[in-house]
Amino acid sequence: MRMRAARAVGVAVVAVAGLMLVGCAPTGHSCPAIGWTNTVAVQLEGDDAALDRVVEVRLCDDVGCSTPLLSTPLPLEPITPLSTVPLSPVPGEPSAEADHAPSYTAYAAGRDSWKVDLGMSSPGSVQLIAFDADGVPLGEAPATLRWVRVGGTAECGGPMQADAVELPVATPAG
Repeated sequence: MRMRAARAVGVAVVAVAGLMLVGCAPTGHSCPAIGWTNTVAVQLEGDDAALDRVVEVRLCDDVGCSTPLLSTPLPLEPITPLSTVPLSPVPGEPSAEADHAPSYTAYAAGRDSWKVDLGMSSPGSVQLIAFDADGVPLGEAPATLRWVRVGGTAECGGPMQADAVELPVATPAG
């Protein structure tokens, strides 16, 4: 009788332990990434005089517009925000009362190329504008962005990169 009781207790302990271990087993899918940055490459097209005048490229979508970084990743001249450029020059840009402004940043990646980091946003269509140091637009163009995942997974998300977009620039007449 004692043997049966001991065996029953042993079976119960193993069963409870087994159920506890099953509770620790992963039952779903966990995602390691908690944030990432999506990027758009902007290729400037124009003559040398126009390319030399570009000091800011701005990307705007329905949420708002990018801001320039104070310095670039390459050994180029520091980029400073243009104080002479109106804050809302593009239709569709949110007003000062908007609850949420994007944290997009744009920076020079070379003489005729720029990158825009969009955080985790991936807009389908945007407006691109290039400015000179006086805040004069040197070029403006709409662009449709096609995104390609460059990291992460479809289930969890991850960084994406849009196909490069072209922005024609020209020196203003006059």
